[in-house]
Amino acid sequence: MTDFRFALASKFRPFSGGTQRFACLFIMLILTCSPVLATVKTLLGNKHLYDGETLVSAAGFPALIKYVEADKDKPLVIFVPGDAHLARIAYGFPKGNPQDFLAYWLNQAGYPFLGVSYPLENPVFSKTYPEYNIRDWGEQVAQIAAHTVAENGLSKHVIICGWSMGGKIAASVSSAVRKHGLTTDIFVAMSADPPVVGLLPKSLTDNIKMLPDGLADRKRVFPWFVNAIGQQSTYNGRTIIPRDVFLGEFIGNIPVGLMETGLVYRDGKFVHDLEGTLNDAEMLDFAVYPIPAVIHGDSPDDAENVLFDTSDWAFIRNRAIVRRMRGDTPYDKIPPARWQQIQQAVRTSGQYLTEWVQGNHFFFLGEIGARDAAQKIIRLHQRAATIK
Repeated sequence: MTDFRFALASKFRPFSGGTQRFACLFIMLILTCSPVLATVKTLLGNKHLYDGETLVSAAGFPALIKYVEADKDKPLVIFVPGDAHLARIAYGFPKGNPQDFLAYWLNQAGYPFLGVSYPLENPVFSKTYPEYNIRDWGEQVAQIAAHTVAENGLSKHVIICGWSMGGKIAASVSSAVRKHGLTTDIFVAMSADPPVVGLLPKSLTDNIKMLPDGLADRKRVFPWFVNAIGQQSTYNGRTIIPRDVFLGEFIGNIPVGLMETGLVYRDGKFVHDLEGTLNDAEMLDFAVYPIPAVIHGDSPDDAENVLFDTSDWAFIRNRAIVRRMRGDTPYDKIPPARWQQIQQAVRTSGQYLTEWVQGNHFFFLGEIGARDAAQKIIRLHQRAATIK
């Protein structure tokens, strides 16, 4: 980019004195304020890709993506998967019933859909990337989103749905999305913790083992995933994802930095770096957050999310609401009626921006929950738009 700016500015060298300086400054200002161009390259696929999936390189790492077109004027819904999962959990597999997956119902409502899978240990990726972290994750999703919007002529507004561990990129992805010229209308935390160290249940974070390839071993939580999907299948009256398909085609071990436990991969080992973890997640940069909303299930099997998600997001949610409603007006200059509106919005934000769907951590899996979850994502987007 620097060379490009210099080359353009040099075109004005034939002019002299103040004219040349003004022209150069004018061009530099335009280029500095312009959105950063997203560099996304298509990679050679392999036999493990489903129809409609593409392997791309973005932010220096590969990603598995699937885009489903719909109304170009509606915001693009971006699904970010959680711990050990590909985004297939939101759009399904070739022999599955499309109606059992979230993407189908969002698409039926006219919303274009983009599933973005980070690089984990799965046959769709040719190698592993243990150094991949939350900042990389947010930047990668943003680059792919910007590329998808430009390539398909979509609205520059996006809805980001972060499921489970996917909530950890709420700040980093929103910051990067803005840099690439897009607007995040809302971040929907789907049974997801905010990017705060220490909120994950200890059962998920204790004794994290590093594998020979440098990834974090997540196999001990796989049985819990299988059981939860079995519960969703029972609730829907049919098998949603067969066990062997799920274990072979949907999940894998992950880079430890994505878990936001304070552990990072460095020099061939896991080391504690709490400050680096917080910086990668941009946790305390409240100015970059969009308004966050919450959707969770109602099962005691997912008690941590059911009971605490709404309150855990409150300190971010309320600051985002106040920032939007207050703008740049000093507190002592806010008119009394407006001040009352802001207070009321903060007091009621938890209820106004939270929805629940019957089910467990995979509440959006299966026709009943997938349809309901899609409707409630749309409802939360509409509610966030009323906060002005």
